Amino acid sequence: MHASFMVSMLDSALNMMGPDEELLHQLLLELGQKHAKTGVEVDMFPVLGQAIHEALTQVLPAEHFPEHIQQAWRETFHKLSSEMIRGMYLV
Repeated sequence: MHASFMVSMLDSALNMMGPDEELLHQLLLELGQKHAKTGVEVDMFPVLGQAIHEALTQVLPAEHFPEHIQQAWRETFHKLSSEMIRGMYLV
């Protein structure tokens, strides 16, 4: 259940980048606060990012996940998770 919510949230976040940047920023801060209240720790984010990256490399054919797309994924995950981490410190 949480995995499908997370995929849905990532999809929404990616669609909001650019046109709704301020709204995305606020949502990520709030999401970070919620995660902090449930015991999520900051050092869990890199582990999750790496796990998702590994899953994508195993599931997607190499021609659909070339190195430049992999790098874009890492940068995007870092940006989104950094905002959530900032929100965790607002609790």
